[in-house]
Amino acid sequence: MMSSKPFWTAGQGGMTSNSRATCALGYCEEFQRRSSCPKWLRSSCLEDGIGIMVTIDFPPGRTDGSLLLQPNNSMSWRKNLLLLGLIATVSLTIAIGFYLAGAKAILPFSILEVISLSAGIYYCAWQRQRKELITFQKHQVTIQKGFYKPLTTHHYHRLWCQLIIREASHPWKSPSVHLRSHGKELELGSFLNRQDKLIVIDRLKKLLGNAYMA
Repeated sequence: MMSSKPFWTAGQGGMTSNSRATCALGYCEEFQRRSSCPKWLRSSCLEDGIGIMVTIDFPPGRTDGSLLLQPNNSMSWRKNLLLLGLIATVSLTIAIGFYLAGAKAILPFSILEVISLSAGIYYCAWQRQRKELITFQKHQVTIQKGFYKPLTTHHYHRLWCQLIIREASHPWKSPSVHLRSHGKELELGSFLNRQDKLIVIDRLKKLLGNAYMA
């Protein structure tokens, strides 16, 4: 059975990471937003503008716990709107000036530019809400993927679960992390940078006895 303890409550031994960002989870406002799933976090907690991308919650001396993976979300939706508003104001002001001067063809293109930029910002903000919650129980590993709530759920028997690490083809790229069981593989944390993937790999190696380099 999965624990009913909310994931955002700071537990004993709880640790958050990327290398510089740490936060007392119980006091982070964005971690306390409600969701349909008690362990599913709706937003990254921010400290000094740095998004927490790997959140580890394991009681001391226990192998039952959770890892939450999420992309860097260092810019809030409000700041995105402010940026969009600033760019739109400048662009439309210039376009309206040309329109009043007789160059009427510029204004429609300026409006189209603002609409395209708005769609791009919205898409990027949506993608930054991706979450992967990996829950370790005595005999089972559960992986949930989604955005504001889990959309897909995968269950693996812990004894047969293998950790597969594939080195990157270029030094600037990060290795890929996969879980394999009964011939099926699932990639974890594809949106993480190299440093955070190494944190995940180190933790998974301790939790799963079967780790292979591919």
